[in-house]
Amino acid sequence: MTAANETFIERLTNYISIGMPPIQINGTLVIQIINLLALMFILQRFFFKPLKDVLEKREAIIKGNLNEAKESQDRAEAALKIIEGELVQAKQKASSALSDLRQQGMAEQMKIVEAAKEQGSLLIEKGVKEIEKSASEAKKILLKDAEAVASEITSKMFSSAKTKKEKTAKA
Repeated sequence: MTAANETFIERLTNYISIGMPPIQINGTLVIQIINLLALMFILQRFFFKPLKDVLEKREAIIKGNLNEAKESQDRAEAALKIIEGELVQAKQKASSALSDLRQQGMAEQMKIVEAAKEQGSLLIEKGVKEIEKSASEAKKILLKDAEAVASEITSKMFSSAKTKKEKTAKA
């Protein structure tokens, strides 16, 4: 350490130990005030003002980004509502289409059942007619057979009555 530094440090220690301030009011005080004002002006002009401008720009950018984000969120929510509405409409259309298809299926089923019933009725009628025809033919055959048997029986009865009369007449 140099002697000037020692003396300054010794003086500063002396002032502090006896309770005296280290600054004295003299010509250096004016220089220190001018020095302080110049430093404040330089700092204000080259540091604080550019820093303030940068912070203001940053704040404006952040506000802009927040506004854009809010607008994007609003658009997304609106789009979501539209999509949900379309989804509800699509579900209603699908339900309606399904109901229509069920009704068409039921109508088709009824047509098929009616056609099957009609076909069954026709088959039954045809079967009844065939049975009636067969029964009619069987009746005719039975009547012919019955007539033949009746004539045979009658002829046998008359021939047996004739033979008895002849036997009684011979006797």
